[in-house]
Amino acid sequence: MKNHRTLTLRFGAFALAALLAVAVPAARAQDTALDPSGLDALAAYTERDYARALEIYEALASRHPQDATYAFMMAKCYNRLGRAQEALAAIDKAVANGATFTAIDYERGRAYYLLGQDENAVSAFSAYHAKAPGDAISNSAFAEALVAVGRHQEALDRLQKVKPPREFAFRHEVL
Repeated sequence: MKNHRTLTLRFGAFALAALLAVAVPAARAQDTALDPSGLDALAAYTERDYARALEIYEALASRHPQDATYAFMMAKCYNRLGRAQEALAAIDKAVANGATFTAIDYERGRAYYLLGQDENAVSAFSAYHAKAPGDAISNSAFAEALVAVGRHQEALDRLQKVKPPREFAFRHEVL
């Protein structure tokens, strides 16, 4: 059995590869250089130091105001810090800047859920799962929102249908 640190490092390497796969083409499309402090922000995020990651992403966004990736990562940090209204504003900015990340709907659902806007959360989670139907990691958040709006059987069905991958079972978030 692998220890938690090994899994975090593997997940961090995966997250870095995923971010670079999105950020590098986005930076080229915007004719801006990939800012090296983005790696510091990603490292802080991966270590769950969301306040530090947010600080760096905010600085990056001020230097690159049209960069959708930085706005999206700010939204993720805001959500994890419980600042849902700011997360929604950052999501809107990311979308306005051309973001098409599948996880935008997940982050929107998470923000709505934190705000107690359960119907909006269910709608956003539904949109996310239409694009990523096999995503087991976000299923628990979706199920919680379904329970909040009284759709108990649908929540139970959703949780029974998809089993989380064993090595990522300790995580309850989508990068």
